[in-house]
Amino acid sequence: MGDTSYQFDEAAIERVVQGGKIGNYALGYEAGGGFQPKYVGRSDTDVKTELKVNLPATRTRQRFKFSYAATKKEAFDKECMNYHDFKVDLENDIHPRRPDATNYPCPVLGCTDLK
Repeated sequence: MGDTSYQFDEAAIERVVQGGKIGNYALGYEAGGGFQPKYVGRSDTDVKTELKVNLPATRTRQRFKFSYAATKKEAFDKECMNYHDFKVDLENDIHPRRPDATNYPCPVLGCTDLK
């Protein structure tokens, strides 16, 4: 993810996210001088649309970060790594799913969460 977080609203999404791109995102809030992720996700087709699907903002999802990915595998790998890095504090309750019609392994060594 980039260093900058944005207000999680439709105006900011429209302003900063390009449509039609694969990518990853984190929803969270600013605290203690840094971004605190509470939910991580990805889109295998359009990260801009996926962010809008997750509106409206909530108390724990006031801001967002995002990044683009070149491939579905790259996006899946990054989502898995973000999930494992922040799992203790996330509202995500299950491991990221694989992209449709793939059997990619989780890139995190020793992961037993992917079914």
